Amino acid sequence: MIFSLTDLTDRTQALPRALLSKALERVRASADDVDAWIKGLLDKDEAFRFHPAAHIEKVRADKTREVRSRRAAATGVLLYKMTKAVETLAPDVRAFRQHVMQAPDAVTAFLARTGGERKFLTDQTELLIQIVDEQRRARFRAELQHAQPSMVHARYQSAVDDDSDDAASLVRFVEDEYGHGWRGATPATDEEIQFAQQLGKAIADTRTRRIPEELFEIEAALEEARAVIARTQAGDLYAIRPANPDHEPAAKAALDAELSELEAVEA
Repeated sequence: MIFSLTDLTDRTQALPRALLSKALERVRASADDVDAWIKGLLDKDEAFRFHPAAHIEKVRADKTREVRSRRAAATGVLLYKMTKAVETLAPDVRAFRQHVMQAPDAVTAFLARTGGERKFLTDQTELLIQIVDEQRRARFRAELQHAQPSMVHARYQSAVDDDSDDAASLVRFVEDEYGHGWRGATPATDEEIQFAQQLGKAIADTRTRRIPEELFEIEAALEEARAVIARTQAGDLYAIRPANPDHEPAAKAALDAELSELEAVEA
């Protein structure tokens, strides 16, 4: 199944990248935050201020463990959610990229040229378009069977800049036949070998131009998400591990307790 660009964009925007980054920062800042909390107690609570230093340090240590443990558990839930989301989104993004890089099929190319919509096409018309396309492809196969790379390259380049149905069929034919390397007549000269290489590059460039700008943004966001996951997993000092909230209610409760602070980063 090929998902739409809108669906992929929505799923990418839903990745908790900022929340996970903020959560990791809060885990790392646990000791400093507890130090600030202790300082506040010392400033405001006279009775606490006169406790023995050993007692104050024990309170500091216990509170640091409590805060860090809660924050690490909350971060673990976000890490789990992010990892699962990336694992399901990444292959769909790759499949979409492969799909949009391919030359449009005969019906799609016809509709793009005429400005029509597929829902208004009758089955008979759609079948006729496909039959005519197959006839053109058979003609191209016969015409180019013994052609040198320079001829195929020239015809392909010309067809890419032509919006006719005939040109669209030729583009599809050439990309299907030579998209994975030259497989026609043996190049007669070194120059023809270079044309075969140029044809491969021309096909790759044409396919790349079909990729919508939004997809590059999605892919960049995925890389950012992977980097956040890697940073979080590298935090062995803080014992952060993925936590499935459906199976670990304590971790889920920790995230619920942390959300008000974490969501401030979204404001």
